[in-house]
Amino acid sequence: MPMPLVELHIPLPEGLAADFGVKHGGLWRTELVYRTYLLPRQRVTFQQDVLCAERGLHRITKTEIKLGDGLGLSTLFEELETPLSLLVRPRPVTEDGLLLRCEELIGETAVQRWYQEDASRLQGVRSYQAGDPYRFIHWAASARSNQLMVKQFETTSETTLYVIPNAQFFDAHWAGGVKSVSEFQYRVAATLLWMASERQFSCGLCTNAAWQGAGWLLQAADRGPGHLDLLLGLLGGLTRQAQCSYAELLRFFRERVSQASTLLLITPYWSDELEDVLRLLLGDRHRVLILTTTEDAAVWQGIDPAVSVVVLNQEEAS
Repeated sequence: MPMPLVELHIPLPEGLAADFGVKHGGLWRTELVYRTYLLPRQRVTFQQDVLCAERGLHRITKTEIKLGDGLGLSTLFEELETPLSLLVRPRPVTEDGLLLRCEELIGETAVQRWYQEDASRLQGVRSYQAGDPYRFIHWAASARSNQLMVKQFETTSETTLYVIPNAQFFDAHWAGGVKSVSEFQYRVAATLLWMASERQFSCGLCTNAAWQGAGWLLQAADRGPGHLDLLLGLLGGLTRQAQCSYAELLRFFRERVSQASTLLLITPYWSDELEDVLRLLLGDRHRVLILTTTEDAAVWQGIDPAVSVVVLNQEEAS
């Protein structure tokens, strides 16, 4: 049977708005409204531009439909469940606003790759030296030679990079944070992943922010097709609530990632406990770069000289 009047009302979640064009005054509305008719065996498709004003996972849970005979004699209202969702990724910061050269990720001199040891390619052993990580001690060789021997690895030219944003703002990680700073951190993380992917680095993501999955988020580094989309999608689904302290997260990361990597720590918070964990990461041959919105220089006085600290200016980022 034909349907002379079909009217759809789709309320949009907070953070989304629809553009109805100049014909309707150029306004952005928070509800989609469509009016049409249907003939037998007919299908109608609508396309709509939507303004994504806020990052995150937006769910559209219901649609209201109105069916009528066109004369006003008979009208039927129905509410349909529509399990639809829209994932909005963080908008990257311009490189000028970030004020960070990609060369800073690999050293003071611009090179195509940064050489480092690959823990999967054992080359031999050597005598233990002060400062060597205990995890690299070769116990069998140490027993044979009656002295501590350390594993020696071949070098690799592939740079592995992990972006690690922090959702903790206070000593009590569950105390919440500042929305604008959290969103800015996720934008910076997205920008860094874009920059690294363009240069064919293997990129990974780790964070203490609550997400759609179970446990703490640690996505292993890779540079295969679709991996950047996966990482940006994970950033889009992050909340602003910390599941654990940043120090706990870095210990968790250290237990699961043994290969020497470049770690980009994006954090608004720092503590003595984090300094202790930082020394352990440096002992594991990781290269660490800290990006922060904290401008108080006294916070960073005790940082190891091998670690670069870049203060981000949120106001200049577009």
